[in-house]
Amino acid sequence: MAAVLVVALGAFVVANQDAQSTAGATGQYTAPAANAIAAEGGNVTENTVESNASTTKWQGFWGNVSGSLRLGDGSAIFYDWSGVTFQAIYASPAVAPSFGSLSGVDAALDLEALDTAFGLTSADADSIASTMTGDTCVAGTEITAAAGVTPNGAGAWETCVGDSGALGLGSVVFGTNIASGEGYNGDTIDYQIMVPAQGAGTDYYFFLEI
Repeated sequence: MAAVLVVALGAFVVANQDAQSTAGATGQYTAPAANAIAAEGGNVTENTVESNASTTKWQGFWGNVSGSLRLGDGSAIFYDWSGVTFQAIYASPAVAPSFGSLSGVDAALDLEALDTAFGLTSADADSIASTMTGDTCVAGTEITAAAGVTPNGAGAWETCVGDSGALGLGSVVFGTNIASGEGYNGDTIDYQIMVPAQGAGTDYYFFLEI
């Protein structure tokens, strides 16, 4: 099985290799303000109405990855294998997901169970069940034949969802393959990934696969 390295957003996690994830600036979609149309007695006016609002159920992460394999004692490096090529990046609310026992989540009832675990309503347009409509998603060696969703961007990184069996925050893993490409904002990056978030916020741990 391929090796999986662990990084936590903003914090160190004990793993096979020390690593740290650094969060950059955070942005949110800004909806345009409502505009007024004059109404006058006796008139009939064609009026096409459009509304775009920011979701409160999803978080997008994007960026680059780097790292190495090291032989050493504590923080002292005996030898460093730099230039490691990573296959995939995974994100999970669980600090220690059961890699090696993940199954691709693809059934509607399973996606609805994940909605429930995240406090979401499956009937909503931006629920997990309504969003992850792909069914052949593959991320590294850990997630195959899974439901997925592709964020905007020429890189076309598809976010896949896998689970070790409990269909909850302690067992679900989201993943995408790593490849250099153009992100949603035009930047050249290594990955984009979408993850659901509870209203009060959800902590995610990140994992890299060699």
